[in-house]
Amino acid sequence: MSLALYTRFCGLFDQDGTLVDSSAGVIRAFHCAQAESGEAPADATAIRNRIGYPFEQTVGRLSAIPFDDFLTAFRREAMASMHTDSFLLPGVLDLLHMLEVRGHRLAVVTSKRRDNAQQILAHLGVAGCFEVIVGADSAARIKPDPAPIIAALTALGTTRQDTLMVGDTRNDIEAARAAGMPVIAVASGVDPGNRLADADECVADAAALLKRLVAAGREGGLVMYTAAHCPLCDELKDELLHQRLRFIERDISTQPTWYRRYRERIPVVLDHTGREFDPPHTSERFMAWQRDYG
Repeated sequence: MSLALYTRFCGLFDQDGTLVDSSAGVIRAFHCAQAESGEAPADATAIRNRIGYPFEQTVGRLSAIPFDDFLTAFRREAMASMHTDSFLLPGVLDLLHMLEVRGHRLAVVTSKRRDNAQQILAHLGVAGCFEVIVGADSAARIKPDPAPIIAALTALGTTRQDTLMVGDTRNDIEAARAAGMPVIAVASGVDPGNRLADADECVADAAALLKRLVAAGREGGLVMYTAAHCPLCDELKDELLHQRLRFIERDISTQPTWYRRYRERIPVVLDHTGREFDPPHTSERFMAWQRDYG
């Protein structure tokens, strides 16, 4: 596959299995819904293997409880605690960071309800990376129907010719195909690689996708991680502005623990490959950054 595919400006991402693992919370909420009706818990692996597929079909396969009753109990538990059991998949944070500094516009297209998806992404500190979140309740139909993808395109104000879908299931592939856009499959979710073979490209995970995007070489900028009331941060920001370098400032003071990995060395500036440069007053590398990002 040509690397030109990776230079498309807008990216639509599935959530579960592509960006986030929320399987523990899904399984717990599923079992809680069953327990409320006195039903024995379904097999956890069977529940996990259905994540990302239409929820009504999953309930119909694994439970005898009427769907509306099941859904009410499931949602109650999901909104109460699912976000606390969710985590970003390996490589996702670096991937989103690079897409951010390169100026890509991003949206999430998920089979979760929008409020649940938003809550999880906010808890993980990445909701701000996405301009649009389209959930199961945001369009008339869910994937594999193209309706959610079309809703995301409309909300972004973009076209399918400038957009790429990224997902981990057959539903993501079929929805993208029906919407007339290319799709990259990541084999980090529930579907095995052989079910993803007819995607435009299949990569192992977000880290592999990051490598392909770096190789595509889209022009980027810088991200400056700062903390509140930090004189050194203000000094470095002034220097970047003086040198007319393009950068995004991210205050990590209120971010979750995983985002504070830079705290001991704040302020720090990273480029789209995750490379750090030294304070600009003494760094020879600064001249190269000025050339590349000025």
